[in-house]
Amino acid sequence: MNATNGSRFRCYFCNKEIEKETEQGHMTTCGSVLEPCPKKCGSYVPRNMKNKHAKVCQNRRSLGEQDLYGTAGSRCRTSKLDNQNIYESLRPMPAAYSNNSHLERTINDLSSKINSLLTNQLDSTRIHQQTNLKVKNDLEKLASQNQSMQEFRSTVQNQMDSLRKELKTFDKLKRDNEITIHNIQESIKEIQLLSQGLTSSKVALKEEQIFNRENFHEIALNLQEIKDKTIEENAVVAALWNDQKQQIERIASENDEFEKTFSELNNKISSLGFDIRAAGELSTECVEKLKQQQKEIDELRNNLAQTKLDVELAEDSVSSMQGLISTTPGRIIWKISDFLMKLESAKKQERVPLKGPVFYSGDYGYRLRLLVFLNGLRKWKGRYLLACIQVMKGDYDDLLKWPCKIEANVVLKDCEMQESGKDYYRYITAKGECPNDDLEDPNESSTQYIFIPHSTLTRSNYLKNDSIYLEIKIAGKAKNETHV
Repeated sequence: MNATNGSRFRCYFCNKEIEKETEQGHMTTCGSVLEPCPKKCGSYVPRNMKNKHAKVCQNRRSLGEQDLYGTAGSRCRTSKLDNQNIYESLRPMPAAYSNNSHLERTINDLSSKINSLLTNQLDSTRIHQQTNLKVKNDLEKLASQNQSMQEFRSTVQNQMDSLRKELKTFDKLKRDNEITIHNIQESIKEIQLLSQGLTSSKVALKEEQIFNRENFHEIALNLQEIKDKTIEENAVVAALWNDQKQQIERIASENDEFEKTFSELNNKISSLGFDIRAAGELSTECVEKLKQQQKEIDELRNNLAQTKLDVELAEDSVSSMQGLISTTPGRIIWKISDFLMKLESAKKQERVPLKGPVFYSGDYGYRLRLLVFLNGLRKWKGRYLLACIQVMKGDYDDLLKWPCKIEANVVLKDCEMQESGKDYYRYITAKGECPNDDLEDPNESSTQYIFIPHSTLTRSNYLKNDSIYLEIKIAGKAKNETHV
């Protein structure tokens, strides 16, 4: 503190001129007076800055944070100790320190300490850069290890794919081996049957040989009796000997014939095996012929069913022409009677369409007809009605342009409320390259075909008296159509 005139002086810390107050009294209240940190971190802070310093005090940090900072933290503590020395040099000094020489020395000391702090800061910055470089190298090593893991994973995946392929190949070989084993077992059964037949033949032959041995034994006994009686009855023995000789010759001949018969039997057994194989091949050919005939029969049945439908349609069109077809060109109402019966018939006769009445797109226009698959096709089978428009050969085809595109609306009529009823509308197109009465199978994703659910067709407001009504309206003029 510098005392000037009486009780008037200038404070060293706040640099204010103080009146009507003693130096000691001002020192106890001045907010700029430096005081040591109450948490003993080694710093000196102004009295009015203690609260702010408490928020950033070094002793507030946890042990883990201090370990994390490491050398940088020690550098900070060193700088704070230097600050402590600076603040100690700035503590209240006597009035004798006000001379210029002492101030210059103090300033030089402060400069040297500031340079030391800057050097410490540069060291801390260098250590921080080294730490960053080390972290960067660690990250690169980690990326390299990650890439190696990815390559190892790809290699393992390729090996697993190879094992799966080998497993599929093994399964296929296993199935082929099972089929081969089954065929071998069937052949073994056939051979066992043949072996059983051969065994029974051998048993019969053995029994015949035993019987022949018994006959030979009886003959030998008879010969011995004849020899004993030769002295008494020479003439009779000679006659009997001749008879026995003839009998022996006959038995030997029969034995030769039996051996010949046995040989023929073996040959027949061998030929029987070839006959069985030939019969198997013949049966296979017969099965294939039966399948072909069955296919032809199915086609004939389909053609017959289509013919019946055409005849029914022709009869219906002749008997009730006015009830089925409107006379307006470009518009027709088709009544499909006996709907449920025809639906059941369509379930049995797949791919046979129900052909609607023929009409024209307009005056002297294209000749058209609606084809309906009541039970649907493929994935639509059994759930939807499939319909399409067929462009047919007409009387005015030479006056029309080809190819053509027909746009129309197919309407399932509401039979309960004719005026304000809820008709079921479907938009449909038909493309004709040239006049043709044939139609290929419908394309499910094409706009040339419409699909109406069976649940909609069988509602009471659409199905009435076992009949439904389909109205076909040509939408405007058909493209490329020529007016005469």
